[in-house]
Amino acid sequence: MADRGSLMQRRWVINVLVILWVALVALAFIQYSATEATDSGFTRGFNRIGLFLKWQAAALLTAFFAWQSARRARPTLGRAKTWPGYVPIVLSGGFFLAIILFYGIAVLLARF
Repeated sequence: MADRGSLMQRRWVINVLVILWVALVALAFIQYSATEATDSGFTRGFNRIGLFLKWQAAALLTAFFAWQSARRARPTLGRAKTWPGYVPIVLSGGFFLAIILFYGIAVLLARF
């Protein structure tokens, strides 16, 4: 059985990673709205999408680490204290899966 300090440290790591994930997701939207669109015509605004996806990718990486921390701490902390570590990976992973799915559908519809 792990001592109380170790359990608190594991829970603290999960909470810090979840807060960092929330900050990165918020920064993605703030950066998107604060960045001026460049170029003209069809490519106008692609710079904003690139920045948004970079922040979201950083959030996905943070969500992965939060999930790993929660998964490793679950046997000692229990489900009730580790579930916040699972939320970011579900949301960020779902976001990127939706992008991949929509892109795949768009490619398939463009070919047929």
